[in-house]
Amino acid sequence: MNKFLQAFTAFLIWSVIALLFHFFISDAILGECSSTHFQTIEKEINTNNIQENKSEIFLITDENGKKIFEFEGNFVIKSKTDSVLIPMAFQSLKDSIQKYVEKNPSSNIFIVVNYLKSEINNTTGENFGQKRGQFLKNWLVNSGIPSDRISIESQLTEFNYDQNNQFNRAISLYFKDLVGLKASNASAIVANKTLRFSFGNQSFRPTDELIDYVLELKSFLSQYPNKKVYIIGHTDSEGDATFNYNIGLQRAQFVRDFLILQQIETYKIITESKGEIEPIADNTTREGKSLNRRIEIIIK
Repeated sequence: MNKFLQAFTAFLIWSVIALLFHFFISDAILGECSSTHFQTIEKEINTNNIQENKSEIFLITDENGKKIFEFEGNFVIKSKTDSVLIPMAFQSLKDSIQKYVEKNPSSNIFIVVNYLKSEINNTTGENFGQKRGQFLKNWLVNSGIPSDRISIESQLTEFNYDQNNQFNRAISLYFKDLVGLKASNASAIVANKTLRFSFGNQSFRPTDELIDYVLELKSFLSQYPNKKVYIIGHTDSEGDATFNYNIGLQRAQFVRDFLILQQIETYKIITESKGEIEPIADNTTREGKSLNRRIEIIIK
């Protein structure tokens, strides 16, 4: 029994020595090993988790950088593809853009897409910025936003794809108010316009030139609401004069209908035909006939 007490006493003594060694010697050499140290590590871990889970914010601004809309998420592009990954939550983005362009008829939405030098087709000159911009334009048009209210800007820049060959900061959107044109410049642009189309059949397809012109025309008419738009059809001298008059009028009405679809008021548009009676070139040549087949738009 005495031997047991002696052994137990020796055990207690060595235990006390070991504890004292830990607090006074080990901490002095290796640094304080306390609950504060573990709390610090835990805090750092929690902070990192918060940063990793923080949602990205996508802004739509005006041309001066002022915020108009804010959404969680981002568009994502992928190397060597012309499509764009679009978050499911961006349905609200489409809805917001549509409502904005309806309430602001002088504003367009601009899609800006960055691309790399390596993403240029050396044969055609096309780049992935243009293609991805067109992908997004189609996405917006399919939701009911008019095509002529959407413009694309592609920008050559430098960035790096991640390990998944993706990049999420290549695309931005902003609204631009086209009424910003100075009145004098706007007047010079829209006052007189001559347009030529492929008149080989009865159908009518607006050209890019006409679409761009309508944007300028709408801006001009918003500043000068009392102005009228005169659309005059001209033809070559092939065929009967009455037939040519009717063809000229029909073509003028095609353009009128397109302007109405672009929300230019019907009462501001007057159509007429000159048929073959006001040629601007020689009707005996193929080139001259082509020049005479035209639509003139006059604002007064």
